[in-house]
Amino acid sequence: MSENLPDISIILNPIATSTPTSEKILEASQKDIHHFFTKLPVQFEILILSKTFSLKTAMLEARGRYCFIMGAELCHPLAEIIVFLTHFYAHPEVQMILGTRTPSKIMYSEKRIERLFRVWSNRFIQKFFVKDIEDALCEFKAFRKDCAKLIFSKQKFSAATPVEVLLLARQLNQKVDILPIRSTSSEAPRKLIDWFKLAWELLLLSRQKNR
Repeated sequence: MSENLPDISIILNPIATSTPTSEKILEASQKDIHHFFTKLPVQFEILILSKTFSLKTAMLEARGRYCFIMGAELCHPLAEIIVFLTHFYAHPEVQMILGTRTPSKIMYSEKRIERLFRVWSNRFIQKFFVKDIEDALCEFKAFRKDCAKLIFSKQKFSAATPVEVLLLARQLNQKVDILPIRSTSSEAPRKLIDWFKLAWELLLLSRQKNR
């Protein structure tokens, strides 16, 4: 591969509200990523989402052969990247891999309210959108470069992006695999307004899907 192009693009999604604490978390995460990849014979780039740099823009600008989306808190170990890459190498037909949080791999004490929101929102999505996906809202996802460009060139929503991306992948005949993923802490909690926005966008997505 050209020395000017990275093998991997890592897209970090920070906590929506920027605070001194969130800035420190983001800085620490970037250091952890740099330290992790110094041990591996790969080149990488980090793209950080913001109010002016959306996920769609990041995915379309990413230059890596493989694109990974994850929360800036790194609540899923970076070693999961190697697990996903190994799966890509072993299954060249797979274009996208979705991480899924399973009870046996949740390595922290999950709050009851957090678990209820996660389980019931995913059950709703299963019932009306993607029946065979148990954890569509998990942040940790990976794409081959061509698949990322194809899907995100058509992506429109923000809160409902996880569901929209899966629907687009199927409409575009992109092979999607699911891998259980370890969680060492909870993903950034959604605020009540975020849940309302998700519900509204899912309604719009449902109407679009049924046309």
